[in-house]
Amino acid sequence: MSNERRVVRIVNLTDHPLRLGTEANNLRFRSSGKIRLDTHYRVDERVVVESEDGTVTVPILTLTPGDDDPVPDPEDGVLYVVSGLVAGRVRRADVVSPARQYKDENGKIRFASALLRYE
Repeated sequence: MSNERRVVRIVNLTDHPLRLGTEANNLRFRSSGKIRLDTHYRVDERVVVESEDGTVTVPILTLTPGDDDPVPDPEDGVLYVVSGLVAGRVRRADVVSPARQYKDENGKIRFASALLRYE
């Protein structure tokens, strides 16, 4: 891990504005369009889960590869911000998702203080 700081441009590919920074100083990034993956699931098994309210059967799914990678090609100095599901599947160094999100009293995300890379 490097302590080197570099300046990057953020391209927000979520369907909502992104606020990134700290409580006292956060920046707004408008959405540049939403990335949707060609998502396919495989049912691996069905399990019965129980609580004090009773039982229910639910499937355990595995996300399988889709046909396309809809994220733009890598560009020097650019980070693409996408959902965690997209970032986890694409797994590129320039594709990240918001992390350490802070919510208001109604549960609405106010800002993220970090970006998460899936490699």
